Amino acid sequence: MSSLEAFPKSTPIYIDSELGEGVKGEDIAKTIHACGFETIYLETGHPPERFAGMPWIKEVISKDPPWGNDSEQ
Repeated sequence: MSSLEAFPKSTPIYIDSELGEGVKGEDIAKTIHACGFETIYLETGHPPERFAGMPWIKEVISKDPPWGNDSEQ
Protein backbone atom coordinates (compact mmCIF):
# COMPACT_ATOMS: atom_id res chain seq x y z
CA MET A 1 0.00 0.00 0.00
CA SER A 2 2.85 2.37 0.77
CA SER A 3 4.13 2.25 -2.82
CA LEU A 4 0.80 2.37 -4.70
CA GLU A 5 1.55 5.84 -6.02
CA ALA A 6 4.55 4.46 -7.92
CA PHE A 7 2.27 2.44 -10.21
CA PRO A 8 0.08 3.67 -13.06
CA LYS A 9 -3.64 3.54 -12.23
CA SER A 10 -4.04 1.16 -15.20
CA THR A 11 -1.93 -1.52 -13.45
CA PRO A 12 -3.99 -4.69 -12.85
CA ILE A 13 -4.05 -5.65 -9.17
CA TYR A 14 -4.44 -9.25 -8.01
CA ILE A 15 -5.21 -9.74 -4.35
CA ASP A 16 -6.07 -12.76 -2.23
CA SER A 17 -9.30 -12.69 -0.24
CA GLU A 18 -7.69 -14.06 2.91
CA LEU A 19 -4.55 -12.09 3.77
CA GLY A 20 -4.16 -13.42 7.31
CA GLU A 21 -4.63 -11.94 10.77
CA GLY A 22 -8.27 -11.18 9.93
CA VAL A 23 -7.38 -8.89 7.02
CA LYS A 24 -9.67 -9.38 4.03
CA GLY A 25 -8.48 -8.71 0.50
CA GLU A 26 -11.87 -7.42 -0.53
CA ASP A 27 -11.55 -4.63 2.06
CA ILE A 28 -8.05 -3.74 0.87
CA ALA A 29 -9.35 -3.84 -2.72
CA LYS A 30 -11.95 -1.21 -1.83
CA THR A 31 -9.20 1.05 -0.51
CA ILE A 32 -7.08 0.46 -3.62
CA HIS A 33 -10.08 1.27 -5.82
CA ALA A 34 -10.61 4.52 -3.91
CA CYS A 35 -7.01 5.41 -4.87
CA GLY A 36 -8.02 5.26 -8.55
CA PHE A 37 -7.20 1.68 -9.55
CA GLU A 38 -10.04 0.01 -11.44
CA THR A 39 -8.70 -3.36 -12.59
CA ILE A 40 -8.73 -5.33 -9.35
CA TYR A 41 -9.03 -9.11 -9.34
CA LEU A 42 -9.83 -11.05 -6.18
CA GLU A 43 -8.22 -14.49 -6.07
CA THR A 44 -9.98 -16.99 -3.87
CA GLY A 45 -11.19 -20.52 -3.45
CA HIS A 46 -14.60 -19.20 -2.37
CA PRO A 47 -17.50 -18.98 -4.85
CA PRO A 48 -17.82 -15.62 -6.64
CA GLU A 49 -21.35 -15.19 -5.25
CA ARG A 50 -19.81 -14.59 -1.84
CA PHE A 51 -18.44 -11.27 -3.16
CA ALA A 52 -21.58 -10.01 -4.91
CA GLY A 53 -22.28 -6.34 -4.43
CA MET A 54 -18.61 -5.31 -4.47
CA PRO A 55 -18.36 -3.15 -7.61
CA TRP A 56 -14.70 -2.29 -6.88
CA ILE A 57 -13.76 -5.87 -7.77
CA LYS A 58 -13.53 -6.38 -11.53
CA GLU A 59 -13.65 -10.17 -11.30
CA VAL A 60 -13.36 -12.98 -8.76
CA ILE A 61 -10.91 -15.57 -10.05
CA SER A 62 -9.62 -18.94 -8.91
CA LYS A 63 -6.26 -19.42 -7.25
CA ASP A 64 -5.55 -22.21 -9.75
CA PRO A 65 -2.63 -21.35 -12.04
CA PRO A 66 -3.72 -20.45 -15.59
CA TRP A 67 -1.40 -23.01 -17.18
CA GLY A 68 -3.23 -26.00 -15.66
CA ASN A 69 -1.84 -29.15 -14.11
CA ASP A 70 0.76 -30.61 -16.50
CA SER A 71 1.43 -33.58 -14.21
CA GLU A 72 -1.83 -35.20 -15.36
CA GLN A 73 -0.60 -35.56 -18.96
